[in-house]
Amino acid sequence: MIQSGLWQIAHLVHTFFFGDQIWGRIRLAVVILIGWLYAMIFSLIFERAAITSAIVTLQTFFYPAEYLPDPLLYPIAWMLTSQGLRHLIIPFGALLLTLLVGARYIQDMYNLNSLRLSLHYLVASIFAIDYPQLIIEEGKKKLAEGEENLIDLIGGPGYIMIKPGNIVLLERLRGPSNVKAEGRHFITRWEKIKEIASLDDQQDHIDAVKATTNDGIEIEVQNVVFRYRLRTGTKPGDYAERTPENPYPYSIEAMRNMAYNRPVSEQGLTEWKRSVSGAIYGILSDFIARHPLDQLTSPGPFDANPVAKLLNQFYSKGVRERFREIGVDLLWVDVGHFHVVPEDIEQQRLFTWKTMWTGNAKLDRAYGEARRVAMQELGRAEAQAELLMTIVNSLNQSGLSSDPANIRRIILARITQVLEALSQGQKKDGKA
Repeated sequence: MIQSGLWQIAHLVHTFFFGDQIWGRIRLAVVILIGWLYAMIFSLIFERAAITSAIVTLQTFFYPAEYLPDPLLYPIAWMLTSQGLRHLIIPFGALLLTLLVGARYIQDMYNLNSLRLSLHYLVASIFAIDYPQLIIEEGKKKLAEGEENLIDLIGGPGYIMIKPGNIVLLERLRGPSNVKAEGRHFITRWEKIKEIASLDDQQDHIDAVKATTNDGIEIEVQNVVFRYRLRTGTKPGDYAERTPENPYPYSIEAMRNMAYNRPVSEQGLTEWKRSVSGAIYGILSDFIARHPLDQLTSPGPFDANPVAKLLNQFYSKGVRERFREIGVDLLWVDVGHFHVVPEDIEQQRLFTWKTMWTGNAKLDRAYGEARRVAMQELGRAEAQAELLMTIVNSLNQSGLSSDPANIRRIILARITQVLEALSQGQKKDGKA
């Protein structure tokens, strides 16, 4: 029980010194009270005659004061004398000097251009007077050109006014502290704005993605357009529906992923917009590197459509998980078209296409010529066979017992007809 009481006392002391808002006003009251007590005590010690005269004057002009004992009139009487008020110079002069020294230290530490700005921060932090404010609109801090804002430069304490459709991630020295959306929010000391995001749908494009195919040919994907937004669901592809009551849903996890899972280059932390573009660029490059040129730019009748295949990859679970790691919901993407970078590749492809069709035409012509010759030979053979059958039939009709001279004349006549037929066929072939 004693330990619990000591812990509560320690917590109360810590809150008194480091608390904001109402505790700042309490500190202000305590400082004023200490200065007032200091001036009163020293006035009673060194200005007793002047205070006694002030008490007499107070009792003369304020009738109820006659019935009060002198000790109760001391806290008021000393303020009615110039001798008593001069004792306020030391405590409040010391306070002012302390504030100026502290403000100079803050100005040097945060490299501020104005001592007035650092003094404003110190007074707001200690006494909760005139807290600074910052407006968040259209996914960024609303600051005039050249304006210095304490919340922007140092952080809390102060108020941030977040317009609808915006979200802010706050962090302390050791890590993220909170995520705030639409409204007026107080941020404590040691809190600073880490990241601001717009909850509207974002659209961006990449002019060209250059990569090398599987067979070593450089091509580029031109006019890539994509649309995305800060993830609203808890799983890849899970979208929180926008309603009139909640027009801008958001995910705290997605906001943290957006702020802390972005790559870091030589120039520093990559912008979220560039992180999304980089992820799109990487997916396109990997896809090109896994396929040969012909499958991408001139697929065959049995090859899959490369554009449809690429779009399916963008909507796959693995790719969505990759976007989830940077807090992104990819809404849609248009991959544009493929373009071969080396110009001689297109010329070679045209020559190959021309050669293929020329070869096919020659092959068809040769096949037709061979077919014609074969049909001619077949026709001659049939004609010869028909003539021979005619000779045989003539011999049968004349009878074998006929005159041999008559048989010779018949055979010679038929042979003459055969030779004339053959010669006429060769003349027709020569003309053809």
